[in-house]
Amino acid sequence: MFFNDIYTVPANTTDQAPSWRKLQVAKGTILKWGLYGPDEKADLLHVRIEYHGQQILPFGGMRWMYPFDSSHPIDENIKLSDSPYVLDVFAYNEDDTHGHEYILFVVIEPEKPVTPGVPISQSITDRLKQLFGV
Repeated sequence: MFFNDIYTVPANTTDQAPSWRKLQVAKGTILKWGLYGPDEKADLLHVRIEYHGQQILPFGGMRWMYPFDSSHPIDENIKLSDSPYVLDVFAYNEDDTHGHEYILFVVIEPEKPVTPGVPISQSITDRLKQLFGV
């Protein structure tokens, strides 16, 4: 499953009072991340992501990371098993004049294969046939 968020972080936000957004995702395992920012951000934009109050990006000691200048995904293996399935995306922008945009995507593999539902029109047709004994 693919989830994404595109957001322009206002100028003059700080690491003490970052911009905060929620990204609704699903139960499963994060397989890949993508965090991209256009060149204009000039390393003034910083991002971190938490799940239930625990930082999961960047992972391993750094508090913040810069969005990449390219859209190459980062391989990952983080299980999301506790509801609500929401990622908290924090960002700040040191530019004193311009907002800067990040593009975030997350690829999540569900625990079980997802089966598409029966189309509504087919479901209604089948129920009507059953009702009239056809």
